[in-house]
Amino acid sequence: MTAAEMNWLPSSCAYRLRAESKPLPEWHPLISGHVSSVFKDPNRIRGRVVSETEVPESDLEDYIIRWIDT
Repeated sequence: MTAAEMNWLPSSCAYRLRAESKPLPEWHPLISGHVSSVFKDPNRIRGRVVSETEVPESDLEDYIIRWIDT
């Protein structure tokens, strides 16, 4: 399977962007040269998610979120 066939990848995914012959955003480390530049991504999930190991199994469904990819 190739990245072009993985339609579940978010529109900001570098693999998807490259498969669609689109440029990487300026914050991407391959463009900026700095790993920390990913924190400038407006779509980042840091601070918005928790590991399933941190949630009691009985409450897991309360933590499922579906973000709409725009």
